[in-house]
Amino acid sequence: MSILNPVSRSEVQLSLEIKGKEALDYYNTENSTSIPMHYQNVKFKTPSNGGAYVSFTVNFGTTAEKVTTTDESRQAGIVIIKSFTPKLKARFTAMELSSTFEDFFDSVQYADFSLRVNQVAGGVEAGVEGEYWTEKTFVYFDYIKKGINPNGQ
Repeated sequence: MSILNPVSRSEVQLSLEIKGKEALDYYNTENSTSIPMHYQNVKFKTPSNGGAYVSFTVNFGTTAEKVTTTDESRQAGIVIIKSFTPKLKARFTAMELSSTFEDFFDSVQYADFSLRVNQVAGGVEAGVEGEYWTEKTFVYFDYIKKGINPNGQ
């Protein structure tokens, strides 16, 4: 049995979303702005004024390894945080947002259960998309999941 408490995907997703909200709230407060965040499976309307926004997606991978002889396994995943800023003047804003998310997710480890951020890569896949400059931040994580058969299926 692992000394860490196994968690469900919904608990992992909520924890990561909370951390993302903390990062964006910090950025908004420091810059006297209000950039909204779009979470997966939540209705969202792109700002009508063409203003900046951020999309936050959690993708779960497959079983990375058996942790013990019990029915626990280490699961991998990635968070993709994509910043959309007006292309004519806000490339620097996208870079700042990416840096803020990097700072907030760097070396995250939750003491009460086994969710851990392994690596953060910001400022990735930057470029123009329609009327926006976009930039991605990737947050690679893993966690202990209970309920996996001993053969990993």
